[in-house]
Amino acid sequence: MKRITALLLAVLCMLSVCACNNGSKTADVSAKDLIAATMNSAKPESADTLCGSDDQSFKNRFYYYYGIETDAVRDYAIAYSSAAKSDEISVLVAAKGTDMKTLTDALEGRREMQRQTFELYSPESVEMLKNAVIFTQGDYAVMIVAKDPTAIESRVKELLSDAGEVEKEAKAYYDTAVTPTVTSKPEKAYDYSLPVPATEAKDNSWFKDAAFVGDSRMEGIMNYADFEHSSNFSHVGLNVAADPLFTLSYTGVRGGMVIGVADDAGMHSSQNEQDSRHYAIAAKLPMLEPSDAAESLAFAKLAYELSEKFDTPVLLKMCTRVAHAQSVVETSERQEVAPIPYEKDIAKFVMMPACAKARHPIVEQRTLALQAWAETADVNRVEDGADHSIGLISSSTSYQYVKEVCGDKYPVLKLGMIHPLPVEKIRAFAKSVEKVIVVEELDGIIEAHCRSIGVTNVTGKELFGCIGEFSQNYIAEKLGMAVHTGHKLDESIPARPPVMCAGCPHRGLFYTLKKNKLTVLGDIGCYTLGAAAPLAAIDSTICMGASVSGLHGFNKASGEENANHTVAVIGDSTFMHSGVTGLINIAYNESTSTVIILDNSITGMTGHQQNPTTGFNLKGDPCTKIDLEALCHAVGIRRVQVVDPYDLAACDKAIKEELAANEPSVIISRRPCALLKYVKHPGPIEAKPEKCVGCKACMKLGCPAISVMGGKVQIDNTLCTGCGLCRQLCHKGALGE
Repeated sequence: MKRITALLLAVLCMLSVCACNNGSKTADVSAKDLIAATMNSAKPESADTLCGSDDQSFKNRFYYYYGIETDAVRDYAIAYSSAAKSDEISVLVAAKGTDMKTLTDALEGRREMQRQTFELYSPESVEMLKNAVIFTQGDYAVMIVAKDPTAIESRVKELLSDAGEVEKEAKAYYDTAVTPTVTSKPEKAYDYSLPVPATEAKDNSWFKDAAFVGDSRMEGIMNYADFEHSSNFSHVGLNVAADPLFTLSYTGVRGGMVIGVADDAGMHSSQNEQDSRHYAIAAKLPMLEPSDAAESLAFAKLAYELSEKFDTPVLLKMCTRVAHAQSVVETSERQEVAPIPYEKDIAKFVMMPACAKARHPIVEQRTLALQAWAETADVNRVEDGADHSIGLISSSTSYQYVKEVCGDKYPVLKLGMIHPLPVEKIRAFAKSVEKVIVVEELDGIIEAHCRSIGVTNVTGKELFGCIGEFSQNYIAEKLGMAVHTGHKLDESIPARPPVMCAGCPHRGLFYTLKKNKLTVLGDIGCYTLGAAAPLAAIDSTICMGASVSGLHGFNKASGEENANHTVAVIGDSTFMHSGVTGLINIAYNESTSTVIILDNSITGMTGHQQNPTTGFNLKGDPCTKIDLEALCHAVGIRRVQVVDPYDLAACDKAIKEELAANEPSVIISRRPCALLKYVKHPGPIEAKPEKCVGCKACMKLGCPAISVMGGKVQIDNTLCTGCGLCRQLCHKGALGE
């Protein structure tokens, strides 16, 4: 019996040893080395920027990231995406006395904060955050956000049991990161010592007959450039102008008319990725697409010539990269064209059905004539290459990327007119190569045209996606050519999420809305940042004016029970642009709805343009000032209150009063933008850390001037304007008196 007992004990000991060898024991490794080893061996897709506890900038933002103090951990590190994606590996190592639940809660809080941030613009990132893995092993708490987090999780767990493996893999990562391998000889650097050819500056009168089409950013350009002789058509984009656009195609034009539109692939500053080529096709209008600044000038002149020759508006399609690029152009003397006198022509310009039916055949014939012109036009040209196994068709910046990647290796058909597209020129090009690849951003319009005219050896969207903007490396990768990764900085740059400015008058209003747990329908403007954490007050943003009209529909559909906890917010300039009609709807239909107009006395988001409520026109000259209170009363709103958003108590009182009222109402939150030159600030608030109890109530404002270090409040005097919102939340006197 003793022998059997001893044997059993021996077997149990052996099993326990095996268990230890299988990874139950956690190695003592640095958090940064652990992530570096993981990145080297598991190769996460986009978590490419590594920071550890030795990075001061990361240390300063630790509380912002995780909501706990650094003394709760003995080590920490993070790897995140430099490409504005949610990919991330976070490692927190518990300090003595810190339970692991504190760390896992901190990681859960981090995940939720990231979810709220990416919810605004990246559904893919939100989905990755939902599927993120959070686990603990020993003193280590880990969060992994990736497309395949379980594979990375397995590797982290393996590494945590083998300190030697961590050291080896981390060293390999650091060696590669510090001295990246250069696979090809760098091209000769541009000689900036060479003089740029001088060009004669043009007087602003040169633009006297120009009409600028765009949004409020275009108004800002005109304002700052002082284009006093020009006019503008200010809208969100061509979609807003589509109604008259389609009819203008039928009427034609007496003189030249060019409509400029800029697509925003990648949505740098847009609510959606529109491909304006669809409008050219649907409206049956010619469209030119320049690929650089020089072509922008040349194509604008050509567009006027085509407009006059073919009796049609001409679309000039730009994109973000072309519109924001700079290059040397050669100007010429202005060509003066005599104005065309007005002539009455009912059949041409009165688009009632009988006249429109007669104009439609003219439009179709014009399209055929333009297509014939496109066959021989210099804007559509073939650039030969050495290897005819592939032929590339492209336009705009995609053409520039193709040339940078391929050079003269493959033939290229560069298209400057993208509607109507040539037929015979494309067919001839396709016959000259074995395979045609169309490189175009967003939708496959050129590719579809190729297929429609019988080109069978064509591909495009099978290789290149229809989402986002392209780059040289993206095209190189899809064409199977060398991808240049470049060099990384030795030091990481901390993420800088968008946030309302310190002293922003909207912050107090949004804090109050969040505190009252209201449903808030938002609008287009810098106040859309009220949706970002920690305020997270806005529930929807669609387009200009959608907040007011959306509130009307929301309350009508959901009934009276929702009306007392739902509001719309809209800026003063946006209200004048698109909000008044929605408010008239509310008044006319007696909708119990509360609209809050955020009156900061300027158009803030796009560069401080004037608007009808400021008392100045775009030139800065005094003009008629729209009285918002009188306007609201005039459309039928009886209840109108004006509040100062710096006064939290007054905001709270006004919101509760108007939501309780059983009729339409308006609250005007009035305080000038903190960045306006004429606004005088009282000076920064003095922080008194000795009185701070670490409640962090002030952090709920999301003010960039406020931080917490060592559990005590800190004020950045370079940012603080002294608005006093934080002081109203602090009941311990830690933020001045």
